[in-house]
Amino acid sequence: MHALITRATSFFFFLAAPAALASPTETLDTAPTQQAPAQAPGLLPSTTLRFMTFNIRHGVGRDEVLDLDRTADAIRAANPDVVALQEVDVYFSPRSACKDQVAELASRLGYYYYFSASLDYPGDLFLCGWANRRRYGNAILSRTPIHGGQKTSLPSFGNESRTLLSAYISIGNLTVAVHSTHLSHADEAERQAQAAAVISKFNAWGGPGVLGGDFNAEPQNWTLAPLSNQLTEAFYLRQGPGGVDLVFSDLPAANVLDIGEFDNNASDHSPRWADYLIQSVY
Repeated sequence: MHALITRATSFFFFLAAPAALASPTETLDTAPTQQAPAQAPGLLPSTTLRFMTFNIRHGVGRDEVLDLDRTADAIRAANPDVVALQEVDVYFSPRSACKDQVAELASRLGYYYYFSASLDYPGDLFLCGWANRRRYGNAILSRTPIHGGQKTSLPSFGNESRTLLSAYISIGNLTVAVHSTHLSHADEAERQAQAAAVISKFNAWGGPGVLGGDFNAEPQNWTLAPLSNQLTEAFYLRQGPGGVDLVFSDLPAANVLDIGEFDNNASDHSPRWADYLIQSVY
């Protein structure tokens, strides 16, 4: 399933294959593609996808202990095909032991990965050293290769920088657009503007598409209306209001096969996932 490891780096993102399979090679990717790979004709008209969203709080649990193995275990327990991660540190500070957390998680799980920074600072001798930039943001983990990708900066009203990470993955013989984001907790008007920017980019990438993230609001909240008016949120569909870690898609409601979550001590958020029927025509 997995090809030779490739790790592509730019000023804002990393694209890599599972590190356990071969020695990585470094290449510079300054123009990631937004074009989806061609669908394989006539082989699989449909397949299933388990899509998880998880705010990992840089690997720190409710007990305030940093334990990335525990984070990996929480993901592994759900056996997802694709994961949208938020609050991921890459050489950010001693709070995460100056680790590249997305590479570490991908290695533990045997997944491909893609990372983009919402916060990006020069290296600091007194934190994690000069050698690596200090980054914090969103990531995507996938069992199957990730095709291209893009970071989109979201509107800011003077608060913390927020972004949307988008990429394509292949599942079976179909291609799915996958998005990960983390919206503002500080300002409702700012969050609504960010939600509007997210749906615009989601639609531009085409479908079928899934979107996971920490939205800092429940799906029926007015600030998320730009998303809820066009997309189906799996947990609201299946069990009603509750939760800010949400999973949206442009698939018909009938294609939401199941949902799941479990309380854990790996983060102050619980991993949540939805099972989808993905079809080439929907």
